[in-house]
Amino acid sequence: MVMRAAGRCYQILRNYQTSRWIVNSVALYSCRKINNGVFTYRQHTHRLSTVPESCKTFLSEVDLLSTFIRSSLNEIEGPSHCWLNRSTVTKDLNGRDGVFLVVTGAFFEDFLGSGTDSTIMFEKVKSLQQRYPSLNVMGFQHCRAVSSDVVSSRLAKTIMSEYITFPILLSNKSLSEILDRVGYIIFKGMEGPLLLHDKDAGFEILETAIKDLIVQQKEKPGLLHNLRGTWVKPLDAFREPYLCSPLQNLLLYLPVQFAGCIEVDEVNNRLFLSDINHHRIIVFDGSGKILDCIGSSPGFEDGEFESSKIMRPAASVYDAAENCLYFVDSENHAIRRADMESRTVETFYPKLNDDRTKSSPWSWIIDKLWSTKAPSNSAEVDPKLLFYPWHLLKSLENDLLILNRSFETLWIMDLSSGLIKEVVKGSAKIVEISGPLILKKSSLLTDIPANKLPQHIATNFSVNGISHAGLLSSVVTFQDNIVISDADGQVVWRYNKTSESMTSFEFSKFGILGLPYWLVSPMESAYAT
Repeated sequence: MVMRAAGRCYQILRNYQTSRWIVNSVALYSCRKINNGVFTYRQHTHRLSTVPESCKTFLSEVDLLSTFIRSSLNEIEGPSHCWLNRSTVTKDLNGRDGVFLVVTGAFFEDFLGSGTDSTIMFEKVKSLQQRYPSLNVMGFQHCRAVSSDVVSSRLAKTIMSEYITFPILLSNKSLSEILDRVGYIIFKGMEGPLLLHDKDAGFEILETAIKDLIVQQKEKPGLLHNLRGTWVKPLDAFREPYLCSPLQNLLLYLPVQFAGCIEVDEVNNRLFLSDINHHRIIVFDGSGKILDCIGSSPGFEDGEFESSKIMRPAASVYDAAENCLYFVDSENHAIRRADMESRTVETFYPKLNDDRTKSSPWSWIIDKLWSTKAPSNSAEVDPKLLFYPWHLLKSLENDLLILNRSFETLWIMDLSSGLIKEVVKGSAKIVEISGPLILKKSSLLTDIPANKLPQHIATNFSVNGISHAGLLSSVVTFQDNIVISDADGQVVWRYNKTSESMTSFEFSKFGILGLPYWLVSPMESAYAT
């Protein structure tokens, strides 16, 4: 249905699944249904004489938002807006003719942690950002005071928890209609049309819309899994949040609300702490002495502990028989395996194809110098691929149970073959399969008096009646202690069940961690050249 208001033409598209109206401020088009109520358009002329008042209000806000976002792109701060998580030195936006994806909503001020719709939205947006490097991604948040310390603090927690690398536009302009109805806004250039999608739009729907706009720039979609040597994929390809860069200098850089993930090796007196936003796993003993460090910098590369690269490692499972640590490489959508004897990291999943010819001496030399294995060059995303995994459990059947933070997806992986056997959707079905294992881990927190638990841990969200389920990867038993990784305090607590005392680990031997990666020059790039 096409309507005319205030001299401009708007197209009203009905979402047949939700019976909600979505507005698209493209100039006169007719629509052609292609999939799940999604439409493409070709130019057409049609006109209606009447417009409902509710639509007029919404259309006015669409027009206002479009103009406002485009006008604020080149100003870090203005009378009614402020950019956060964006460098004042570089604009970080690819020109006036680029393709822009804006994620909107009240999630920055009302962030509740795991399991929220905002987490799912961020995962979709970050995946699109990975597949289309030239795509300009930004967030839009309405707030009464754009320079409020409270807003900045909450926003910093969100950026830290979700590892948001795109800039965020704060505005005191009231656009309630837009925020209520729309979750994603896509547009091309300063004068191009707006494509609006609601918060429940699937990844495939958003990608189709972006691909149609970005195809003119001749950019092919990247792979969610692309393991190469640093001479092919340099370190600077991995962006990090700008707002939280001062926090890098902390010993631990854990995402608030989601805590760090921890695992133990009781026999060898070792604990494995995922220092998530530092992209490493710290190995320490019961006295807090640091023994080793897995991972050197953000990226995706196998090799020795000092040179391997990972992106936000999360939960882990120690296998005593193999003396290895299986861990979730969350931002790389992978499962990695750290051999504690040889001190090497390898990619356990996805399985990597190697199409190179092994017969020539040159191929043998290259294979010894660099790990250049990569998956096939398909541009499509395999629906069975891991999509921001977080939790990791080992079942009695020798399977790895991999869950995302929202407990909406479970991947069942055969540990012997490293292949995914089944993908389960929906928290109710997931609890049926993995409920006892989740309950066993999360119930450890109920053994600690509530007055000794930090507030954010005591109120962590539940899943289908299982309390503290969101912290199942952040609590373990070690000797006579219950060990908890506390993100808010950036510490690791241990509760002694005999003395009923709560103390923190006092870390030592920091030199084993080496220089932080942001202080080390990327010499491998010069060496490769």
